[in-house]
Amino acid sequence: GGGCGDSHENQVFCVSQNVAPWADIVHYSWTYFENREEGVEQHEQLVRWAQMLPNRPPVHLFNAGGTKTDCYPSAKSRAIAKKYSDWAFNAVCLETSLFQGGKYGGKEWGAVGDGYHSTARYGEDEPNEERRKSLGVVFRNWHPGPLGFQIISDAFAYVYTGFLLQALDRIEEATRAGSPLLDKWPSEYAPVLASALPAPVVCDPQYCTVEAAPGCLNLEEPTYGWHGASIADPDDDLNPYRGQPQ
Repeated sequence: GGGCGDSHENQVFCVSQNVAPWADIVHYSWTYFENREEGVEQHEQLVRWAQMLPNRPPVHLFNAGGTKTDCYPSAKSRAIAKKYSDWAFNAVCLETSLFQGGKYGGKEWGAVGDGYHSTARYGEDEPNEERRKSLGVVFRNWHPGPLGFQIISDAFAYVYTGFLLQALDRIEEATRAGSPLLDKWPSEYAPVLASALPAPVVCDPQYCTVEAAPGCLNLEEPTYGWHGASIADPDDDLNPYRGQPQ
């Protein structure tokens, strides 16, 4: 992000390169770039296109902000969350969760403690007091500090562990019943067609009703999928400008 020109507005179009084909869950955390617009169009684009990837991963947003009562308060965000709930679309907002605990006073850069903890777990046995306090910072600036990231990672881990336990219970029940597990839960998913998804709420149908996730030439690492374009050596036989100033 920042000076390199990347943002939520262009990086969602690189979903085939940014998301590994074996990914089970997609995390999106461009939220401090979105300002008041909330990136609702990009959220919907990503949810739809992720369903066209091999593992059909659900999209979960990590928002470092949020209001005292809502993660995403706008009507458009609520409409998207409701429409794509069957595809496990969801969001976790750091400040919203802290506000709802009742002891958080609001974002203050460099402030130590969230009202419940004075440091992160790996700072509890830290003998250096300055280091210990540093590990208890909730927000360094617009980025969360160590304690802020611990809160959000714990929230994700708690939710995912709960679903993992439910999945194990279902597998155990099916095994006891003698059900062929691969028939019940195949190792490969059938592709999702655009017609199987609901009508777009805010994203342009020209892009949101396609039958395959888009891709781009991505010069960052790691990158996945088929790029569709590549950087050619000046003397490459396939370079149409070979032998010319380039």
